[in-house]
Order: sequence, then C-alpha cells, then structure tokens
Amino acid sequence: MKIEAKEFEILVFEHMAKLPKKQCKALTMKTIQKMSTEDICKELDITVDNFWVTIHRARKRLMLEIHKEWYN
Repeated sequence: MKIEAKEFEILVFEHMAKLPKKQCKALTMKTIQKMSTEDICKELDITVDNFWVTIHRARKRLMLEIHKEWYN
C-alpha cells in the first residue's frame, strides 16, 4: 500500500509540472504551501475570481490526467 501511495504522489507531481505555469503555481501555493487566497492573488497579480477559476481548471485538468494514467 505504501508503494502505491508513493507512486501516486510521484504521478501527481509529474502531472502538476505539466500544467500551465500559472495553474501550477496557484495550485502549489494553495495546496502545498497553504498560502492564503489574498496572498496568492497579490503574488500572481490576479483577482480572487480569476484565482478560483485558475484553481478549478488546474484541479480538473490534473484529475483528468491522473485518472487516465492511474486507472487505464
């Protein structure tokens, strides 16, 4: 089970690196670095609405790619 978890973690990071730059950065800052939405928006120079659209697209794309590779 630990091997599968590690393989999955590697898969997630590999696919995150393939995301568009702004999507990858926003997702990393929010989910890994646990930064606030306000701080991320300031650093990326985007609105809160744009941030949430960016995060949604990044998560959706990441999950689709992982699902394709992990379950097929």
